[in-house]
Amino acid sequence: MKVTNNYRGTKPLIWLLILAISPFLGVFSCSKTASEPEKYQINVQNNYFEPVSVTIDGFFSENFTKEGISNTFFLPKGKHLIVCTTQSRLKIENSVTLQGSQERILISITPKGKIVIAQQ
Repeated sequence: MKVTNNYRGTKPLIWLLILAISPFLGVFSCSKTASEPEKYQINVQNNYFEPVSVTIDGFFSENFTKEGISNTFFLPKGKHLIVCTTQSRLKIENSVTLQGSQERILISITPKGKIVIAQQ
């Protein structure tokens, strides 16, 4: 009889501990997915010595004057192809994979014709 009484006394205590700990396990397991945004804030800047046309997949297309900067737009996470075509028909391509917790990205075309991707 003593075994049955002890079992009935500890069973609610075990359930209480399980219920008290379970919310903390859910918070810690979801912390990684909450830090990665689904969309990234992008700006494009032209530092090349002539006007440039920039296209990023089907999401963005704009013509830039020398020293021009775009309005802010958003891209979903994943891999994207950046194509820059200069006024003299030089074609510059680069791909970028958007991932991680940094939400603001600056895509810059340097005076030497390179595409540089930096955090803002």
